[in-house]
Amino acid sequence: THTFPAKQIDKSQFNWSYEWLEWAQTELDKIEYDDYDRLIQLCDQLSDDIKYMSLESRSLAIAKRYGMSEEQRQILCNNSTLLKDYFENKFDIKIYELLGIEEKNAKI
Repeated sequence: THTFPAKQIDKSQFNWSYEWLEWAQTELDKIEYDDYDRLIQLCDQLSDDIKYMSLESRSLAIAKRYGMSEEQRQILCNNSTLLKDYFENKFDIKIYELLGIEEKNAKI
């Protein structure tokens, strides 16, 4: 589930085959996301290789790797920010502070 923070797949966001995305949507429709899924999604968005990074930096890296448009990248970043806010509010923590991520370092 880490690839699909939003369960409803917007096929225009991905450069993958229509058939594969249809299969993925069918599989996602069979499950309900829980906090474990959300935490895995957030962790995936906060790290690249062996370092932690801001959601902005990570979305830029993903967009560059997969040839995403700026609109697609912004959607990814916004969805990731919602996950970050969810856990920060739920546990009364600051995730960037906890992981030592500087928000101002939001460029590749």
